[in-house]
Amino acid sequence: MRAQPLDGLPATLMRGGSLRALCLLARDLPGRGAEREALLARLLGSPDPTGRQIDGLGGAMPQTSRVVVASASLRDDCDVDAFFGAVSPREGHIDWSGGESDLVAAAAVFALHAGLRPIDEGVTRVRLWHAGARMRVDALVPVRDGRIAASPGRVE
Repeated sequence: MRAQPLDGLPATLMRGGSLRALCLLARDLPGRGAEREALLARLLGSPDPTGRQIDGLGGAMPQTSRVVVASASLRDDCDVDAFFGAVSPREGHIDWSGGESDLVAAAAVFALHAGLRPIDEGVTRVRLWHAGARMRVDALVPVRDGRIAASPGRVE
């Protein structure tokens, strides 16, 4: 299969705890399946037989080869649905089953920046459906003067 050239794909590189992930909106990606997985892996520079991911945004380490795919939630009790993937630098396989607790705060901030939930002054509670863990997580994001504060939020 020959890769199609990209004219542009909105994405945000974010850090959450000791992990770093490329965050994208589901609506900007092909539907779930092999085409989406191949695109996400290529964005990080995988598969790469050397495992160095030089031709991508991955960092050649498990902690820096992650993706977050977010969308408005399909659930009544959540604001955002988030899928967390660990991309294998060498093979390009994506493991969606893991619990990426360090990235939950990053996913909440990304969701606010992307407009998936309105921002409240003081503290914004983002009710996030963590698809891999199959549970709701509430992330509290500090907001000052209508902008997300630089200090990290809290996850409950």
